[in-house]
Amino acid sequence: MSRPTSQSEDFCPGKYEQATGRTTELFSVLPPEAVQSVAEEVLSRLAARDRPPGQTQVVAPSEETLVDLCRSLTSKEPDAAARIAQEALAKGATIDDLYLHYLAPAARMLGQWWTEDDLSFMQVTTATARIFAILRALDRHDRPAVPRTCRAALFATVPGETHTLGLRMAADFFRRKGWDITLELGLPHEALVDRIAAARPVLIGLSAAGAHAAPALARLIVALRMTVPVPVIAVSGQIVHEARDVVAATAPDDLITDMDEAEVILARLWDGHISRLKCDPVPRD
Repeated sequence: MSRPTSQSEDFCPGKYEQATGRTTELFSVLPPEAVQSVAEEVLSRLAARDRPPGQTQVVAPSEETLVDLCRSLTSKEPDAAARIAQEALAKGATIDDLYLHYLAPAARMLGQWWTEDDLSFMQVTTATARIFAILRALDRHDRPAVPRTCRAALFATVPGETHTLGLRMAADFFRRKGWDITLELGLPHEALVDRIAAARPVLIGLSAAGAHAAPALARLIVALRMTVPVPVIAVSGQIVHEARDVVAATAPDDLITDMDEAEVILARLWDGHISRLKCDPVPRD
């Protein structure tokens, strides 16, 4: 369990503001049913979190505090919920405390209010954007170890995508260039997220053949940002041309528009990220 730290060490207001803006932008360019899918993804994935084995039980916040947190997440004040998180950190809460005893119960409570029609669709999407932004603003210190020298990546088609030839060819191309490529094709959403979470890759390449895959891509990237430690995500395929506004709003680390630039972009992403990992301080116990 992480030692208590001050809010300045573990909560980045700049990341919170950036993530809030990007998630709001994403919701503005997705159809309503896709927004609902992404909102459900965030709430259900967070609500399902449980205390890691062996972790000491802490004093949970009161029911009143959780209600205040939920109301802050849906209020007109954009920073109200973030302040609650920062105040908890300042009083000695750990990152795991915030995840397991504040945000996860709040997600369950919001889900119940939504089911009971006590929240509007707009309030749910607002709360979802703020929860996701808080998660992005927290430094969990669970970075993967610096991997071996060989460049490696996991390539996957977006769930529901049936056009796989281009990604197969890309995988073969990179393997000939000496990359260690894991290829995942045709997996449904949950199976793909579970497979990637287990593999814990540094670099993930997602591909889709057109705008039809935009909702699935948005949901997938949100899920990966919540489950994979510090992933670097690149998006390729015809979707980059047909739905560039949606793809950009999902905030991937880069976009690939043709094979000629793919190797340069992925090599830059890999080398830059590994350099940052090598320079990072050792994670705190």
